[in-house]
Amino acid sequence: MADATGRDPALAPLVSFGRDLRARGLPVGTGRIVTFLRAVASLGLVDRASLYWAGRVSLVASRADLDTYDVAFDTWYRSLAPSDAELTIELRGVPRQRARNQSPARSPRSGSSPRRSRSSAPSRSRT
Repeated sequence: MADATGRDPALAPLVSFGRDLRARGLPVGTGRIVTFLRAVASLGLVDRASLYWAGRVSLVASRADLDTYDVAFDTWYRSLAPSDAELTIELRGVPRQRARNQSPARSPRSGSSPRRSRSSAPSRSRT
């Protein structure tokens, strides 16, 4: 539900995460934060892995920043869900379910990375 200013309170922790990355030295400007917000909004009801990847693809510009991002994400996420319980964030006006063809990606923290699909392009045959 929006507050008196019309802002969605779920946005505040997402924006503060972008600002934290900036404070840690990553080149995270307003445009990257807006892209992160849009990515999270497009996911609807998001879990840890979805938040991780939405942030990683929209807030990180260089491989050299991945370690800093991982530490910052872990600290930020734990501050939102202090127990071991899984946290989800729901933004207003966004559908509750993902599209049927999407599957959740795993964070590198869980020991595996998302699957990459192989090209389905037909092979060339010589005649």
